Amino acid sequence: MSTAIDRPAEAALQELGAGEADIKRGLRIHRDSIVCDPVSGGARPWSRTMTALARELMRRNMPPLDMESELQEVADRDVVADAGVRAEYLAAWRRGGVTLANDYGHMFCAWRTEGFDGLAFDLFITLRSVARTTAVLDALRDDLIKFRCADDVVTAKRDGKHCVMWSSGGPPPWLEHDLDNLEIYHRLGFRQAQILYYTNRLGTQCYDQRDHGLTDAGVDYVQRLNRLGIVVDLAHCSRRTHLDAAAVSTAPVIDSHTGCAAVFEHPRNLDDETIRAVAGTGGVVSILGGPGRRFLAAPQGGLDDWLRHIEHVAEVAGIEHVGGRGSDLSYRGTIPNDIKQYLFSDAPEPVDGQLEGSFAWVAAPYFTVALATRGYTDDEIAAIIGGNYLRVLRAVCG
Repeated sequence: MSTAIDRPAEAALQELGAGEADIKRGLRIHRDSIVCDPVSGGARPWSRTMTALARELMRRNMPPLDMESELQEVADRDVVADAGVRAEYLAAWRRGGVTLANDYGHMFCAWRTEGFDGLAFDLFITLRSVARTTAVLDALRDDLIKFRCADDVVTAKRDGKHCVMWSSGGPPPWLEHDLDNLEIYHRLGFRQAQILYYTNRLGTQCYDQRDHGLTDAGVDYVQRLNRLGIVVDLAHCSRRTHLDAAAVSTAPVIDSHTGCAAVFEHPRNLDDETIRAVAGTGGVVSILGGPGRRFLAAPQGGLDDWLRHIEHVAEVAGIEHVGGRGSDLSYRGTIPNDIKQYLFSDAPEPVDGQLEGSFAWVAAPYFTVALATRGYTDDEIAAIIGGNYLRVLRAVCG
Protein backbone atom coordinates (compact mmCIF):
# COMPACT_ATOMS: atom_id res chain seq x y z
CA MET A 1 0.00 0.00 0.00
CA SER A 2 1.22 3.51 -0.79
CA THR A 3 3.04 5.43 1.93
CA ALA A 4 0.97 8.41 0.78
CA ILE A 5 -1.82 6.95 2.91
CA ASP A 6 0.32 6.69 6.05
CA ARG A 7 2.49 9.82 6.03
CA PRO A 8 -0.26 12.46 6.41
CA ALA A 9 -1.27 11.15 9.84
CA GLU A 10 2.31 11.36 11.08
CA ALA A 11 2.73 14.86 9.66
CA ALA A 12 -0.54 16.11 11.15
CA LEU A 13 0.17 14.71 14.61
CA GLN A 14 3.63 16.23 14.61
CA GLU A 15 2.23 19.60 13.55
CA LEU A 16 -0.64 19.59 16.05
CA GLY A 17 1.27 18.43 19.12
CA ALA A 18 -2.08 17.30 20.55
CA GLY A 19 -2.37 15.33 23.77
CA GLU A 20 -3.44 11.69 23.78
CA ALA A 21 -6.91 12.50 25.13
CA ASP A 22 -7.63 15.02 22.36
CA ILE A 23 -6.33 12.64 19.72
CA LYS A 24 -8.53 9.78 20.92
CA ARG A 25 -11.55 12.04 21.26
CA GLY A 26 -11.09 13.63 17.84
CA LEU A 27 -10.63 10.30 16.08
CA ARG A 28 -13.69 8.88 17.85
CA ILE A 29 -15.87 11.82 16.80
CA HIS A 30 -14.58 11.55 13.24
CA ARG A 31 -15.30 7.82 13.16
CA ASP A 32 -18.80 8.13 14.58
CA SER A 33 -19.95 11.24 12.68
CA ILE A 34 -21.11 12.01 9.17
CA VAL A 35 -18.11 13.78 7.61
CA CYS A 36 -18.65 15.89 4.49
CA ASP A 37 -16.13 17.43 2.11
CA PRO A 38 -18.03 20.03 0.05
CA VAL A 39 -15.35 20.34 -2.63
CA SER A 40 -13.14 17.40 -3.45
CA GLY A 41 -11.59 15.36 -6.22
CA GLY A 42 -12.12 12.17 -4.24
CA ALA A 43 -9.53 9.39 -4.48
CA ARG A 44 -7.50 8.79 -7.66
CA PRO A 45 -4.48 6.64 -6.83
CA TRP A 46 -1.45 6.81 -9.08
CA SER A 47 -0.79 3.69 -11.18
CA ARG A 48 1.88 2.22 -13.43
CA THR A 49 -0.35 2.92 -16.43
CA MET A 50 -0.48 6.60 -15.44
CA THR A 51 3.30 6.70 -15.09
CA ALA A 52 3.78 5.40 -18.64
CA LEU A 53 1.22 7.83 -20.07
CA ALA A 54 2.56 10.80 -18.12
CA ARG A 55 6.11 10.28 -19.36
CA GLU A 56 4.88 10.01 -22.93
CA LEU A 57 2.87 13.24 -22.56
CA MET A 58 5.88 14.95 -20.98
CA ARG A 59 7.94 13.87 -23.99
CA ARG A 60 5.38 15.67 -26.16
CA ASN A 61 5.62 18.77 -23.93
CA MET A 62 1.91 18.68 -23.15
CA PRO A 63 0.96 21.44 -20.65
CA PRO A 64 0.39 20.09 -17.10
CA LEU A 65 -3.26 21.15 -16.99
CA ASP A 66 -4.01 19.25 -20.20
CA MET A 67 -2.08 16.26 -18.86
CA GLU A 68 -4.29 16.16 -15.78
CA SER A 69 -7.44 15.59 -17.81
CA GLU A 70 -5.78 12.77 -19.76
CA LEU A 71 -4.46 11.16 -16.58
CA GLN A 72 -7.82 11.44 -14.88
CA GLU A 73 -9.42 9.18 -17.48
CA VAL A 74 -6.76 6.54 -16.90
CA ALA A 75 -7.12 6.86 -13.12
CA ASP A 76 -10.84 6.12 -13.25
CA ARG A 77 -10.35 3.20 -15.64
CA ASP A 78 -7.66 1.70 -13.42
CA VAL A 79 -9.93 1.83 -10.36
CA VAL A 80 -12.32 -0.40 -12.29
CA ALA A 81 -9.82 -2.69 -14.00
CA ASP A 82 -6.81 -2.99 -11.66
CA ALA A 83 -7.37 -4.82 -8.36
CA GLY A 84 -4.36 -3.19 -6.72
CA VAL A 85 -5.45 0.33 -7.65
CA ARG A 86 -8.98 -0.44 -6.49
CA ALA A 87 -7.67 -1.62 -3.12
CA GLU A 88 -5.67 1.59 -2.67
CA TYR A 89 -8.67 3.66 -3.75
CA LEU A 90 -10.89 2.11 -1.09
CA ALA A 91 -8.12 2.28 1.52
CA ALA A 92 -7.84 6.04 0.91
CA TRP A 93 -11.59 6.49 1.45
CA ARG A 94 -11.44 4.48 4.68
CA ARG A 95 -8.37 6.29 5.98
CA GLY A 96 -9.91 9.69 5.29
CA GLY A 97 -13.16 8.64 6.95
CA VAL A 98 -15.13 10.95 4.66
CA THR A 99 -18.80 10.00 4.34
CA LEU A 100 -19.62 12.40 1.49
CA ALA A 101 -17.14 13.80 -1.00
CA ASN A 102 -18.36 16.40 -3.45
CA ASP A 103 -16.47 15.21 -6.50
CA TYR A 104 -15.81 17.93 -9.06
CA GLY A 105 -12.97 15.93 -10.62
CA HIS A 106 -14.78 14.64 -13.68
CA MET A 107 -15.73 18.21 -14.62
CA PHE A 108 -12.10 19.29 -14.32
CA CYS A 109 -11.58 20.40 -17.91
CA ALA A 110 -15.13 21.09 -19.09
CA TRP A 111 -15.25 24.78 -18.19
CA ARG A 112 -12.06 25.64 -20.10
CA THR A 113 -12.84 24.21 -23.55
CA GLU A 114 -14.95 26.87 -25.22
CA GLY A 115 -12.12 28.85 -26.74
CA PHE A 116 -10.74 26.00 -28.81
CA ASP A 117 -13.29 23.18 -28.94
CA GLY A 118 -16.76 24.75 -29.07
CA LEU A 119 -19.92 23.95 -27.17
CA ALA A 120 -20.70 20.59 -28.76
CA PHE A 121 -17.30 19.11 -27.94
CA ASP A 122 -17.53 20.63 -24.47
CA LEU A 123 -20.77 18.74 -23.84
CA PHE A 124 -19.13 15.58 -25.16
CA ILE A 125 -16.34 15.95 -22.59
CA THR A 126 -18.91 16.16 -19.80
CA LEU A 127 -20.86 13.13 -21.02
CA ARG A 128 -17.67 11.09 -21.43
CA SER A 129 -16.64 12.01 -17.90
CA VAL A 130 -20.06 11.11 -16.50
CA ALA A 131 -19.89 7.73 -18.22
CA ARG A 132 -16.41 7.10 -16.84
CA THR A 133 -17.28 7.94 -13.25
CA THR A 134 -20.57 6.04 -13.48
CA ALA A 135 -18.48 2.97 -14.32
CA VAL A 136 -16.53 3.48 -11.07
CA LEU A 137 -19.74 3.73 -9.05
CA ASP A 138 -21.16 0.63 -10.74
CA ALA A 139 -17.99 -1.39 -10.15
CA LEU A 140 -17.83 -0.39 -6.48
CA ARG A 141 -21.53 -0.47 -5.63
CA ASP A 142 -20.74 -2.39 -2.43
CA ASP A 143 -18.66 0.56 -1.23
CA LEU A 144 -19.98 3.73 -2.91
CA ILE A 145 -23.36 5.42 -3.27
CA LYS A 146 -24.14 8.19 -5.76
CA PHE A 147 -25.63 11.20 -4.00
CA ARG A 148 -29.13 12.26 -5.01
CA CYS A 149 -30.57 13.46 -1.70
CA ALA A 150 -29.50 13.90 1.93
CA ASP A 151 -30.83 10.49 2.97
CA ASP A 152 -28.21 8.88 0.72
CA VAL A 153 -25.51 10.28 3.03
CA VAL A 154 -27.27 8.91 6.11
CA THR A 155 -27.63 5.53 4.41
CA ALA A 156 -23.96 5.47 3.43
CA LYS A 157 -22.89 6.16 7.02
CA ARG A 158 -25.25 3.49 8.38
CA ASP A 159 -24.04 0.86 5.92
CA GLY A 160 -20.32 1.63 6.17
CA LYS A 161 -20.17 3.06 2.64
CA HIS A 162 -19.17 6.39 1.12
CA CYS A 163 -21.31 8.82 -0.86
CA VAL A 164 -20.15 10.68 -3.97
CA MET A 165 -21.82 13.91 -5.10
CA TRP A 166 -21.21 15.31 -8.57
CA SER A 167 -20.60 19.02 -9.00
CA SER A 168 -18.79 21.47 -11.27
CA GLY A 169 -16.10 24.02 -10.50
CA GLY A 170 -17.85 26.60 -12.64
CA PRO A 171 -20.42 26.09 -15.40
CA PRO A 172 -18.97 24.70 -18.63
CA PRO A 173 -19.91 26.69 -21.73
CA TRP A 174 -22.76 24.36 -22.69
CA LEU A 175 -24.42 25.42 -19.43
CA GLU A 176 -23.28 29.02 -19.18
CA HIS A 177 -24.52 29.95 -22.63
CA ASP A 178 -27.79 28.01 -22.54
CA LEU A 179 -29.31 27.87 -19.07
CA ASP A 180 -32.09 25.59 -20.31
CA ASN A 181 -29.41 22.88 -20.24
CA LEU A 182 -29.45 23.00 -16.44
CA GLU A 183 -32.29 20.46 -16.71
CA ILE A 184 -29.82 18.07 -18.38
CA TYR A 185 -27.22 18.86 -15.72
CA HIS A 186 -29.68 17.93 -12.99
CA ARG A 187 -30.92 14.77 -14.71
CA LEU A 188 -27.34 13.57 -15.15
CA GLY A 189 -27.09 13.67 -11.36
CA PHE A 190 -25.26 16.90 -10.55
CA ARG A 191 -26.34 18.46 -7.27
CA GLN A 192 -23.95 21.39 -6.70
CA ALA A 193 -22.67 24.14 -9.00
CA GLN A 194 -20.32 27.10 -8.72
CA ILE A 195 -21.34 30.31 -10.43
CA LEU A 196 -17.87 30.72 -11.88
CA TYR A 197 -14.20 29.91 -11.74
CA TYR A 198 -13.12 32.80 -13.94
CA THR A 199 -15.29 35.87 -14.59
CA ASN A 200 -18.06 34.86 -17.01
CA ARG A 201 -21.44 36.13 -18.23
CA LEU A 202 -22.95 35.25 -14.82
CA GLY A 203 -20.73 37.10 -12.37
CA THR A 204 -17.36 38.50 -11.35
CA GLN A 205 -14.34 36.62 -10.03
CA CYS A 206 -12.71 37.64 -6.75
CA TYR A 207 -9.45 38.78 -8.40
CA ASP A 208 -11.00 41.30 -10.81
CA GLN A 209 -10.31 44.97 -10.12
CA ARG A 210 -13.86 45.98 -11.08
CA ASP A 211 -16.54 44.12 -9.20
CA HIS A 212 -19.73 44.11 -11.28
CA GLY A 213 -21.45 41.50 -9.14
CA LEU A 214 -24.09 39.08 -10.36
CA THR A 215 -25.45 39.81 -13.85
CA ASP A 216 -29.06 39.35 -14.94
CA ALA A 217 -28.03 36.00 -16.43
CA GLY A 218 -26.43 35.15 -13.08
CA VAL A 219 -29.67 35.92 -11.25
CA ASP A 220 -31.49 33.59 -13.64
CA TYR A 221 -28.83 30.93 -13.07
CA VAL A 222 -29.14 31.08 -9.27
CA GLN A 223 -32.94 30.98 -9.40
CA ARG A 224 -32.93 28.00 -11.77
CA LEU A 225 -30.53 26.14 -9.46
CA ASN A 226 -32.92 26.89 -6.58
CA ARG A 227 -35.88 25.47 -8.48
CA LEU A 228 -34.00 22.34 -9.56
CA GLY A 229 -32.65 21.59 -6.09
CA ILE A 230 -28.97 22.19 -6.88
CA VAL A 231 -26.72 23.79 -4.25
CA VAL A 232 -25.33 27.22 -5.24
CA ASP A 233 -21.59 27.39 -4.48
CA LEU A 234 -20.10 30.91 -4.37
CA ALA A 235 -16.43 29.85 -4.27
CA HIS A 236 -14.15 32.13 -6.33
CA CYS A 237 -16.85 34.82 -6.60
CA SER A 238 -16.23 38.49 -5.89
CA ARG A 239 -17.62 40.17 -2.79
CA ARG A 240 -20.50 41.77 -4.66
CA THR A 241 -21.32 38.54 -6.51
CA HIS A 242 -21.51 36.78 -3.12
CA LEU A 243 -23.83 39.45 -1.73
CA ASP A 244 -26.03 39.57 -4.83
CA ALA A 245 -26.38 35.79 -5.00
CA ALA A 246 -27.23 35.54 -1.31
CA ALA A 247 -29.85 38.26 -1.77
CA VAL A 248 -31.65 36.60 -4.70
CA SER A 249 -31.38 32.97 -3.63
CA THR A 250 -34.46 31.38 -2.09
CA ALA A 251 -32.40 28.47 -0.75
CA PRO A 252 -29.24 28.18 1.36
CA VAL A 253 -26.01 28.99 -0.48
CA ILE A 254 -22.46 27.98 0.43
CA ASP A 255 -18.87 28.93 -0.14
CA SER A 256 -17.16 25.56 -0.36
CA HIS A 257 -13.53 26.62 0.13
CA THR A 258 -12.47 30.04 1.32
CA GLY A 259 -10.98 31.90 4.27
CA CYS A 260 -11.76 34.91 6.45
CA ALA A 261 -10.40 38.33 5.50
CA ALA A 262 -10.38 39.41 9.15
CA VAL A 263 -7.91 36.60 9.90
CA PHE A 264 -5.78 36.99 6.77
CA GLU A 265 -6.39 39.52 4.03
CA HIS A 266 -6.56 37.93 0.57
CA PRO A 267 -8.90 38.37 -2.44
CA ARG A 268 -10.13 34.79 -2.02
CA ASN A 269 -11.22 35.41 1.57
CA LEU A 270 -14.58 36.73 2.79
CA ASP A 271 -15.18 39.80 4.93
CA ASP A 272 -17.60 39.57 7.84
CA GLU A 273 -20.54 41.07 5.95
CA THR A 274 -20.19 38.43 3.26
CA ILE A 275 -19.93 35.62 5.81
CA ARG A 276 -23.13 36.88 7.46
CA ALA A 277 -24.86 37.11 4.08
CA VAL A 278 -24.11 33.44 3.31
CA ALA A 279 -25.22 32.47 6.81
CA GLY A 280 -28.37 34.56 6.40
CA THR A 281 -29.57 32.18 3.69
CA GLY A 282 -29.14 29.23 6.06
CA GLY A 283 -25.91 28.28 4.32
CA VAL A 284 -22.37 27.45 5.41
CA VAL A 285 -18.83 28.73 4.88
CA SER A 286 -16.15 26.03 4.56
CA ILE A 287 -12.47 26.76 5.10
CA LEU A 288 -9.78 25.76 2.62
CA GLY A 289 -7.96 22.64 3.76
CA GLY A 290 -5.79 21.64 0.81
CA PRO A 291 -4.22 23.77 -1.94
CA GLY A 292 -4.58 27.45 -1.20
CA ARG A 293 -2.79 27.38 2.14
CA ARG A 294 -1.38 30.77 1.12
CA PHE A 295 -4.94 32.10 1.62
CA LEU A 296 -4.82 31.12 5.30
CA ALA A 297 -1.54 32.77 6.32
CA ALA A 298 1.80 33.84 4.86
CA PRO A 299 3.78 32.21 3.39
CA GLN A 300 1.36 29.28 3.79
CA GLY A 301 -0.96 28.28 6.59
CA GLY A 302 -1.01 25.20 8.77
CA LEU A 303 -3.60 23.44 10.87
CA ASP A 304 -3.52 26.11 13.57
CA ASP A 305 -4.21 28.79 10.96
CA TRP A 306 -7.08 26.70 9.56
CA LEU A 307 -8.54 26.59 13.07
CA ARG A 308 -8.35 30.38 13.40
CA HIS A 309 -10.45 30.79 10.27
CA ILE A 310 -12.95 28.20 11.51
CA GLU A 311 -13.22 30.00 14.83
CA HIS A 312 -13.80 33.32 13.12
CA VAL A 313 -16.74 32.01 11.09
CA ALA A 314 -18.21 30.61 14.31
CA GLU A 315 -17.78 33.95 16.07
CA VAL A 316 -19.28 36.00 13.22
CA ALA A 317 -22.11 33.72 12.10
CA GLY A 318 -22.52 30.95 14.67
CA ILE A 319 -21.28 27.36 14.75
CA GLU A 320 -24.31 26.21 12.74
CA HIS A 321 -22.91 28.06 9.71
CA VAL A 322 -19.40 26.60 9.80
CA GLY A 323 -18.96 24.13 6.94
CA GLY A 324 -15.75 22.49 8.11
CA ARG A 325 -13.00 21.64 5.66
CA GLY A 326 -13.26 22.15 1.91
CA SER A 327 -10.25 20.14 0.78
CA ASP A 328 -10.27 21.08 -2.94
CA LEU A 329 -8.00 18.13 -3.70
CA SER A 330 -7.78 14.39 -4.33
CA TYR A 331 -5.84 11.51 -2.89
CA ARG A 332 -3.21 10.95 -5.58
CA GLY A 333 -1.04 8.15 -4.17
CA THR A 334 2.71 8.23 -4.76
CA ILE A 335 3.61 10.16 -7.91
CA PRO A 336 7.16 9.60 -9.28
CA ASN A 337 9.32 12.64 -8.56
CA ASP A 338 10.04 13.56 -12.18
CA ILE A 339 6.33 13.54 -13.01
CA LYS A 340 5.40 15.41 -9.85
CA GLN A 341 7.88 18.15 -10.65
CA TYR A 342 6.46 18.48 -14.17
CA LEU A 343 2.78 18.37 -13.17
CA PHE A 344 3.17 20.96 -10.44
CA SER A 345 5.85 23.12 -12.05
CA ASP A 346 3.49 26.10 -12.15
CA ALA A 347 1.93 25.54 -8.72
CA PRO A 348 1.79 28.82 -6.74
CA GLU A 349 2.80 27.06 -3.50
CA PRO A 350 4.64 23.87 -2.42
CA VAL A 351 2.51 20.76 -3.00
CA ASP A 352 4.12 18.19 -0.72
CA GLY A 353 1.83 19.13 2.18
CA GLN A 354 -1.28 18.43 0.16
CA LEU A 355 0.03 15.17 -1.32
CA GLU A 356 1.63 13.45 1.66
CA GLY A 357 1.58 16.02 4.48
CA SER A 358 -0.87 17.38 7.04
CA PHE A 359 -3.17 18.87 4.38
CA ALA A 360 -3.49 15.68 2.31
CA TRP A 361 -6.98 14.41 1.52
CA VAL A 362 -6.56 11.38 3.77
CA ALA A 363 -5.55 13.64 6.69
CA ALA A 364 -9.23 14.53 7.25
CA PRO A 365 -9.41 12.82 10.69
CA TYR A 366 -6.73 15.14 12.00
CA PHE A 367 -8.69 18.26 11.10
CA THR A 368 -11.27 16.80 13.50
CA VAL A 369 -8.55 16.19 16.08
CA ALA A 370 -7.55 19.83 15.63
CA LEU A 371 -11.10 20.91 16.50
CA ALA A 372 -11.00 18.68 19.58
CA THR A 373 -8.06 20.70 20.90
CA ARG A 374 -10.17 23.88 20.91
CA GLY A 375 -12.80 22.99 23.48
CA TYR A 376 -15.77 22.43 21.19
CA THR A 377 -18.33 19.88 22.39
CA ASP A 378 -18.75 16.57 20.57
CA ASP A 379 -22.02 17.80 19.02
CA GLU A 380 -20.44 21.06 17.87
CA ILE A 381 -17.57 19.22 16.19
CA ALA A 382 -19.98 16.79 14.51
CA ALA A 383 -21.94 19.76 13.17
CA ILE A 384 -18.81 21.47 11.84
CA ILE A 385 -17.35 18.43 10.07
CA GLY A 386 -20.57 17.36 8.37
CA GLY A 387 -23.85 18.05 10.09
CA ASN A 388 -24.17 21.67 8.99
CA TYR A 389 -23.48 20.92 5.33
CA LEU A 390 -25.87 17.96 5.49
CA ARG A 391 -28.56 20.36 6.73
CA VAL A 392 -27.99 22.49 3.62
CA LEU A 393 -28.21 19.43 1.37
CA ARG A 394 -31.49 18.41 2.96
CA ALA A 395 -32.91 21.91 2.53
CA VAL A 396 -31.83 22.20 -1.11
CA CYS A 397 -31.77 18.67 -2.54
CA GLY A 398 -34.33 16.97 -0.31
